[in-house]
Amino acid sequence: MASSVLNPDDLICAIDIGTEKTCCVIAKPNENNHGFNIENICSIKSEGIEQSEIVNIKAIANIISKVLSNTEGSKNTKKIKNIVATANIKSCISISTTDSIELPAEEVEISDMENAISKTQLKINKELEKLEAKTKENNEQKNENELNIIANPHYLHCYPIFYNLDGKKCIENPEGLTGKNLYSTLNTIIVSKNTLTDETRAFEKANLKASKIIAAPIATGLACLNKEELNNGALVIDLGAGTTKTSLFFRNQCVYCKIFPFGQNNITQEITNKYGISNDDAERLKKEKGSAILFENYKTKEFQFNSLGDDRKENNVVINQADLCNIIVSNLNNTFTSIFDDIVNKKLFYCFNSIVITGGGANLSGIEDFITNLIQATKKVHKAKMLHVTQKDIDKIFPAFTQSYMTCIGTLSYITTKLLEQEKETREKKKKGFWAKFTKFVENP
Repeated sequence: MASSVLNPDDLICAIDIGTEKTCCVIAKPNENNHGFNIENICSIKSEGIEQSEIVNIKAIANIISKVLSNTEGSKNTKKIKNIVATANIKSCISISTTDSIELPAEEVEISDMENAISKTQLKINKELEKLEAKTKENNEQKNENELNIIANPHYLHCYPIFYNLDGKKCIENPEGLTGKNLYSTLNTIIVSKNTLTDETRAFEKANLKASKIIAAPIATGLACLNKEELNNGALVIDLGAGTTKTSLFFRNQCVYCKIFPFGQNNITQEITNKYGISNDDAERLKKEKGSAILFENYKTKEFQFNSLGDDRKENNVVINQADLCNIIVSNLNNTFTSIFDDIVNKKLFYCFNSIVITGGGANLSGIEDFITNLIQATKKVHKAKMLHVTQKDIDKIFPAFTQSYMTCIGTLSYITTKLLEQEKETREKKKKGFWAKFTKFVENP
């Protein structure tokens, strides 16, 4: 069976289309798929997308072709045909479902695990129906994004996150253990089929095949969490321009994934409106003078900001530091309150020990202290680091190191640790019997 992921010369390619930037990274897997070596990278300004929604397929296709061409360079020109991309979505639904079977024998076998998962799968649609009824019932909190997903669902990921065996809880692999009742818990990540179709068509217009499209929050977690964080629990918050993506990892699996339809552009737009300056100037003002911490002396502190304006002429604008920071702090309060409220409602707040922040918003001054103060120092807070990138890569390939490529790096990790391994297993097992039907629906990201 030919690989649907590898390109000539064993090249693999990851593409992430963001509201502000489209990023591409080409790499080669190491021997036995243990890591990868980066060949080249590129990022360019996105077009045809607004707030993580595709509004112009042709423009997106042109951007994809351009970023890939710039990434390949003369060495790898026209070699890339198969890519793995992150889902360009404004929202997603993450549902956990649990069911059990009575074991025919005391010792757990693989067939028992398969039967438990198969039974749990049957509850997913019922959970969607419950969510739809609950969402429609509460008109004040009606979420149109979720209703659109429910009306036209696509199961992006579905995988077991842990098993319970009688009194033993959160077991990663119960095979060989003894008990009477085996419980399986699945996490299913669901997106709008229409949105995914638009992205797939954009790749097709760029003469590319998206071998797999994955949830960006999962890729980001794989890029920046170490083994301890993946196992003991960590919440990853990607503060992007158009959306805020969150994922919670526990026992080496993503147990929660949610995309909030607001991002750092909301702050930029409010600054633009307040001071009558361009979006570019507002973004520059936010980065240079903005802070997530509102100090007492900011109330009397004023400074002149040289705004270039749309006509590119300099205009001095007098800014009060407290007014500027109030805009930032107010938006951040809304963002993180929404995140933590949702996690508390799902009873997941105690499943993680650390919070890892990434994306453009992670570079905002004082952001770590802001989160620490908000949660009253109950968790460790730190900025993300790309674990799969060597110092050599940073020095030679990432001359201006940013967190822009975090999702692409995680996607490459997903390719080497999951997809290539799955293709290997497929060749060996040839997907016979129950396992064939099972693996068509269930995966292990």
